[in-house]
Amino acid sequence: MSSYLTIVFVYAAVAAALVPLFRFGSLRVRNEALPPAARDPQLGRKFVLCLFTHVCLMMILVGLTVSADDAIWYAVEPMQLAQDARADDAWVPPPRPDLPPLPDLPPLPEPPPEVGNPLPPTPLAVARPPKKWWNEQQRMAAALVLSGLIHGGLAWASLFFLTNQRRQPGVARSFVVLRFGLCGLLLLIGNTLALIMLLSEGKTDYRVLSVYFAVIGVWGPAMLAHLGWVVLAYRRREESGVEPSG
Repeated sequence: MSSYLTIVFVYAAVAAALVPLFRFGSLRVRNEALPPAARDPQLGRKFVLCLFTHVCLMMILVGLTVSADDAIWYAVEPMQLAQDARADDAWVPPPRPDLPPLPDLPPLPEPPPEVGNPLPPTPLAVARPPKKWWNEQQRMAAALVLSGLIHGGLAWASLFFLTNQRRQPGVARSFVVLRFGLCGLLLLIGNTLALIMLLSEGKTDYRVLSVYFAVIGVWGPAMLAHLGWVVLAYRRREESGVEPSG
């Protein structure tokens, strides 16, 4: 992924990670509307821990996207090189009417067969060098994923063992629903941009297309995983019969 696309994608993911800040007001209002016995006394601390876990999960998905983009670009780079080579061969210089035409030159004489004029050997195609998988982009992706796992794991453990999350999971459920929407939105954007590029007339920028494929390949499964998470969470809510705070 180019540095420009990396910066844009990271900032977009950070902005999406901070969207839940606007959710706290609605959660607080809903919690106050419940009967006193059903209110969540730990709403604030659970919201902070859920927000921290949410940011770490977004960081993990960004790291996986950066890693997938590097692998996909290595696979489609020969297509880009072949397209560029065809464009170079098909290039014709524009006519210059201001220049006089070149005179017709006589053909060169053929060399005598006994002397010969052997052609130089055809150069063999240069083999593509093996990919260095542990490169700068993979290092950055590994750092994002590792940081998200460490800090997200600590936040998740604090949420489940230091709060009443297992009795009142409404706050965490609202974050799951929000992440499902964010993953679906990014998947929609990636699919649309990829289809526009594939169906456009002219040359295809495979470098940018690899970014779209990486977004589709990472955020699509993430959306499906969150969909299953949402269905399971609301099924448990219906079975428990307890009105949640979020």
